[in-house]
Amino acid sequence: MRDKAGDGFFRNRLFLTEKIGLNIYEIQVIRPHVLKINTSDGTFIVKGFESKKKLEAQIQLARLLKYYGSSHHISFHKLRDNLDYFWSDQKFWAVMPYVKPIRNFTYSRETDRLNGVKRLIQFHDDTGKVRRKVRELFDSYCLLSKWRERYLTFTHYSSYIMQWIDYQSINTITNIGYWVLEHLSERDLALLEGEAKQAASLIHGDCAEHNFILNSTGVYLIDYDLVARAPYSYDLLQFANRILPYLEWSLEELEKIEPFSHLIQQQWFITALMFPTDIYREWNRHLRQEKPSVNKLRSLQQWTQNEVKQRKKFVEKIQAMVR
Repeated sequence: MRDKAGDGFFRNRLFLTEKIGLNIYEIQVIRPHVLKINTSDGTFIVKGFESKKKLEAQIQLARLLKYYGSSHHISFHKLRDNLDYFWSDQKFWAVMPYVKPIRNFTYSRETDRLNGVKRLIQFHDDTGKVRRKVRELFDSYCLLSKWRERYLTFTHYSSYIMQWIDYQSINTITNIGYWVLEHLSERDLALLEGEAKQAASLIHGDCAEHNFILNSTGVYLIDYDLVARAPYSYDLLQFANRILPYLEWSLEELEKIEPFSHLIQQQWFITALMFPTDIYREWNRHLRQEKPSVNKLRSLQQWTQNEVKQRKKFVEKIQAMVR
């Protein structure tokens, strides 16, 4: 059932004030499900969640982290009548204090890369204190299942992608993905995931730059939408995949960053580094949209062509090492 405010409730200041219990004087739409509000009590983020269960899991995790003294995590603001969230426009809406950045966090800066991986490891340490209390709230994550799905979706769209990317580049991208899926040891990954499930290890799951906020007090790691029970090394794998373009796809440069020096010695990890998950993810995400933006596709086209050229030698080098 729709809330009486109807579509676009976020434009109704009085409605939000009534629901949240804060005197709101400005509303900014960041995304359709993310708002920034300025109030007499400070600035907050209002975020919509499709799943009540997932929202409640995030609230519980955030409160436990705060209780055990962890800092630089997200927190949730209590609403009017001590509620945690409200329902409107087919979503559950929660409120979080806004963390003001001193500048954009970017993987193009060495200091941000180093601080980012430290913050990620700190997240693992902090959630380790509460993992037994929240283990049933988060799903387990299977890397091979996710990657197979991503690979198959990309190949499904390949005939359309060929309108933007030359056949040779698409062939290279799909061949690399197939090779990695064939050479990753299902047994080794199942063992890693089984141990993580038993230990209730939690990963953040989304190491995108925008989830790190450089504040005057340090680096915050926000957005718990993809928190899951999985090996910590899966977060580090994703982090490595995201920073490698800024290291010009150099294993030697990656090895200089702890803890990658020892992870690179593990065959499953170095094999997984080759998987073009970022290329698959971005094309799949855009092509799932009802009307993909032509400008975004052009930008994606240029980015993909550059990426294929840059990482080809990287892949060939690793393939020679693990064969």
